Amino acid sequence: MKYAADLTDLLNNDPQAYTYFYALPAQTQTDLRKRDIRSMEELKQATADLAYDNRPRAF
Repeated sequence: MKYAADLTDLLNNDPQAYTYFYALPAQTQTDLRKRDIRSMEELKQATADLAYDNRPRAF
């Protein structure tokens, strides 16, 4: 599947995206649902962005 209508469509039609998404922590899943994600590449990038944004800060 190249591009889906939305994240739900992607998860329903791409087993790899489904497995990847549901292996993530619940809070990450919630945050990803708020984004416009239509491909596996976008899902991976959004996950990386969240991880970067939520990383512990130095002094």
